[in-house]
Amino acid sequence: CLIDTPGHVELIKNMMTGATQAQDALLVVDVVDGVQDQTRRHVRLLKLLGISRIIVAVNKMDLVGFSQKKFEEARNGISAFLKQVGATSIVAIPIAAKEGHNILRLSEKMKWYRGSTIVKALDSIRAKTITGRLPLRFPVQDVYRLGGENVCVGRVESGHLRRDQKVVVLPDGLEAAIKDIKVFGSRKNIACAGESIGIVLKNIDCKRGVVICSKEHKPIPLLHFEGRIFWLGQNPLRVGDTVTLRCVTQETKGTVERISERM
Repeated sequence: CLIDTPGHVELIKNMMTGATQAQDALLVVDVVDGVQDQTRRHVRLLKLLGISRIIVAVNKMDLVGFSQKKFEEARNGISAFLKQVGATSIVAIPIAAKEGHNILRLSEKMKWYRGSTIVKALDSIRAKTITGRLPLRFPVQDVYRLGGENVCVGRVESGHLRRDQKVVVLPDGLEAAIKDIKVFGSRKNIACAGESIGIVLKNIDCKRGVVICSKEHKPIPLLHFEGRIFWLGQNPLRVGDTVTLRCVTQETKGTVERISERM
């Protein structure tokens, strides 16, 4: 699927919300303005989220007379910056979105370009499936009482689960087994990463916010951890500040002990 996110600086939080669900990115750059602060900001955010494959659409080619030279200048500028931050540009495509040049078909206005169109470049991307090979992580978004049973609903973020599988419910550390897997009233024997499901556990009740994990590959609880963040607050982040940490439907407080590096 395609996730459309805003580019304006005041809507960075909206862009982050959409980008967290993406595996690859289509970055639109104005051929007249080239690489701007907002372009750099978006690329750094994408890298922070682990998105390194980027298709670059150099837009508004109609405003520069479909000039090959102007396109190459813009492409070289963004390519240099992508290389600097460690991102990967799959392809840079000159387009004029208003009239559809190089979107679905190659444009007769830019005969000097005979590479991929936007649609062809998007079609060439193959989805990553590594989440299915990772250990089971099933955050419980809510619990419904249905047919005399407590049904824990949520999305399988990684790994897979099956009926009768032994699992651990964190943070309490309680062990349980999966009695049933439900999807829109039907039953399943197995569910994989990316699926939104409901499960019933044997002899245990759970609550919103817990994470169901495989018994063999439990995450390690920590009181201290290092992380890379993109600070969007109006005030600077300082050592000693209290911050709120959110993970799916859980949140807790933490304290900034050290700032190791500022990019």
